[in-house]
Amino acid sequence: MVNSLSIHEREIGLDIFDSGMVSLEAVSWHVHRTHPELQLPPAPIFIDLGGLPQELVTKIGALLCAKAVQAAMRFDKIAGVPTGGNGFAEAFCTALRGDRSLLLTLQKTGQGIQGPVEGFLELRNLVLLVEDVITTGESTLETIEVLGAGGCIVHNVMAVIDYGLGAAERLNAKDLTLHCIFPISQLLSLWLDTERIATEQYDEVMAFFNTVRTKLMPSL
Repeated sequence: MVNSLSIHEREIGLDIFDSGMVSLEAVSWHVHRTHPELQLPPAPIFIDLGGLPQELVTKIGALLCAKAVQAAMRFDKIAGVPTGGNGFAEAFCTALRGDRSLLLTLQKTGQGIQGPVEGFLELRNLVLLVEDVITTGESTLETIEVLGAGGCIVHNVMAVIDYGLGAAERLNAKDLTLHCIFPISQLLSLWLDTERIATEQYDEVMAFFNTVRTKLMPSL
């Protein structure tokens, strides 16, 4: 799996770990709060891409842009899933056009996802959605509903990391396509191969993802 990563992707994957934004201590995720009935075990990993240095965010935005261009994705606007996707959407825009002219910035409040606070929703605009770390896809679908209410259309979602917990399947059921830089299994293999994590940590995290996926899939 790691061999399918380019040299540049490997470098970015290692930079994500070396940034100090990867915690390997037990923690509760948002999905623990939204699905208490599943009695999910504590997560042995948490990746906070919101704390990455701007230089790395810029590199990731450029990589997302390159992948979108390579895949010939069509879009009129670019929006992030708030709040984690906003910085990467902005970096994507800058890499593509050198400015923020295509950017739609949405916000997340106590009443849910709202917006935009930057840019304008226009009827029939194709919006490319950008997410940082995607788990079940619930926040992504909520964002798509907000964009749809404004007359916009979403066909493609790009994520930096996909935890592989049913988001791709859930989006596909609504005729949406998920594209990611790093499936979590590739990142973990990369960190294991470069001795960032131990075999025991790798096994524990992979077992957690397998358990959560098994419990989550019937409910999605």
